[in-house]
Amino acid sequence: SQLVSTDLTGEAKHIHATGELVNDYVVSPNGEYVAFRQNYQGFVMPLLPGTQGVEVDKKGGPLPATQVSSEGADFFNWSNDGTQLHWSMGPTLYTAKTADLFRVAPADEDAPKYPAPKTGVSLSMDVAADKPSATVALVGARIVSMAAKDGGIIDDGAIVIRGDRIVAVGPRASVQIPAGAKVVDVAGKTIIPGLVDAHAHGPQGEDDLIPQQNWSSIVNLAMGATTIHDPSSRAAEIFVASEMQRTGKIIAPRIFSTGEVIYGAKSPEVYAEINSYEDALADVRRLKAEGAHSVKNYNQPRREQRQRVVAAAQAEQMEVVPEGGSLYAMDVSLIQDGNSTVEHNVPLEHFYDDLVSLWTQTKTNYTPT
Repeated sequence: SQLVSTDLTGEAKHIHATGELVNDYVVSPNGEYVAFRQNYQGFVMPLLPGTQGVEVDKKGGPLPATQVSSEGADFFNWSNDGTQLHWSMGPTLYTAKTADLFRVAPADEDAPKYPAPKTGVSLSMDVAADKPSATVALVGARIVSMAAKDGGIIDDGAIVIRGDRIVAVGPRASVQIPAGAKVVDVAGKTIIPGLVDAHAHGPQGEDDLIPQQNWSSIVNLAMGATTIHDPSSRAAEIFVASEMQRTGKIIAPRIFSTGEVIYGAKSPEVYAEINSYEDALADVRRLKAEGAHSVKNYNQPRREQRQRVVAAAQAEQMEVVPEGGSLYAMDVSLIQDGNSTVEHNVPLEHFYDDLVSLWTQTKTNYTPT
């Protein structure tokens, strides 16, 4: 990507910086520095005056680059006088002083690096969950209770719901309907438990805006999915939608997600470089801070990279849902390495005893799609 300037007519175009894996350039008000994002981390680099362009990379180049974040950065903003850079990660606002980022003279190779701030200002707030208080009785339906091998089917059944909890299920004749309960006749209907779509995709917002009504969420509910898990989505949108659902601001299933995938492909918007356990831990903690309960181990090319993601997620008590990738040997390694699931079909027509024996001795689940 490039940092480009023009005059007010859109002419006099000048390229000031170019970075193969860089995005989110933000120039300081005085034009002396530029903040950029690479590998989900925040960096600051001096900006040359005039029209000369330079190569930009987190490792430095013609000009030094200082890493300002430790576990991810988003939404850069300079103070009006350019003396401070602000960014957020999850609910926390971080700040770095520009004067602390660069030394007057070149530093020795073994000199300590800029210590990225570990604490910031919390922008979180407590909002009451949306909990109904009424008592409702659904009567007359055929109920699939899943309480027995045959599905626990109850004809002419009744379900009593108090607040947000089911308190009674059984034949209508044997279920006592509390006085004052709202009774809903659902004769001719079949009631099943809410479905969990463990691999659901669908838009949750656009340009950080969450719609009041989302066709994807409405369709999920209409098809019986009361909980979804999206293993690849934009963190700044899906976790907002999840919180809005829990507080009753939007109608949707319960929403869980990995946020952005921990991706091995070299694309500026999504690349997550994993060359150490610390790299993996930073990515896992970044996603956890944004609201994830799971991470997507997505096509990191080397096995030891994928193993580092698993180890980091386990250290943070998070699930790991890897991309199967339709590669049998890789799928087997995902099972052996302790991933929580294998997402997508394993590319075999038949599962033979060796694979079945291996898989059934692990805690790795299978999500064929």
